[in-house]
Amino acid sequence: MTQKDIGTATGQKEQGAPAGGQGTGSVNQEKTFTQEELNTAVESRLAKEREKYVDYDVLKGKAEKYDAQEESQKSEIQKLTDRLTAAEAQVAAEGKRRQEASWRSEIRKEKGIPEDMDALLSGSTKEEIEAKAAIIAENLPKATRPVIKTETGNPGSDEGVDEKKAPYKKLLSQITTEPGGG
Repeated sequence: MTQKDIGTATGQKEQGAPAGGQGTGSVNQEKTFTQEELNTAVESRLAKEREKYVDYDVLKGKAEKYDAQEESQKSEIQKLTDRLTAAEAQVAAEGKRRQEASWRSEIRKEKGIPEDMDALLSGSTKEEIEAKAAIIAENLPKATRPVIKTETGNPGSDEGVDEKKAPYKKLLSQITTEPGGG
């Protein structure tokens, strides 16, 4: 950079000055800077800018610590959220299991299915359980009136029935003989 360029770079306008930087007569003289003066001005300006950011490293360290703490809190929040979600799912599953057990018990009693066959009544809806209960109920042996042989071996006759057994005979005759009836 020439002295003319340096003077122009500082904002001074050249007005008819000769190339040597010296003018004669009424021409305004342009201020020129030496390289040393320019370096001093630039260094001074850089020092002022550096002063603005003197505590940059301190602030950067604090920001990093804050980010790390926020991240660790986020992790704790995420852990708690995951635990809550798992607990809610467990509660929902237990509620569903209890509802299904209630339906099985109700339907089993309605259809006359023995309690030990409760495990066969599977399904996730009441309709599914009812459908399986209907199939099971159809295939269960029909309950009938028990046949009691008298001493003569002839059921239904009064032959050979002693007086102690007569009330029982009368009671048995009142029981219906329809399948599944009570």
